[in-house]
Amino acid sequence: MRWQFGERAATRSENRRALLDAGVPADQVDALLPAEQAPEAFELLAEGLPAWRVWSAMQTQWRVGPAGAYGLDYAALPVVEARCGAALDSGLFDALQAMEREALRLMSGKGG
Repeated sequence: MRWQFGERAATRSENRRALLDAGVPADQVDALLPAEQAPEAFELLAEGLPAWRVWSAMQTQWRVGPAGAYGLDYAALPVVEARCGAALDSGLFDALQAMEREALRLMSGKGG
């Protein structure tokens, strides 16, 4: 998720150079690194941008217990909403909850 915060992930060649610099034998480096893949792209429609901004900003607000994350901390939502300049209507809230359900499904290992 580094890309959400304006950072980019290291490229394969940067990882390769770091492993070589760390003393890993060249014949083992290529076996350690996955093949270069293009990032999976998705289209975000303009009407989805407010929900995406709130969702991205809420990523520091997960409620976590012994079994892992179990939901977002909605007490933080008014502050996040104000910082994002979004008006929390039923559509935005529904979109946020849909993204939360999908994230929980993926984090639980049931997401494929």
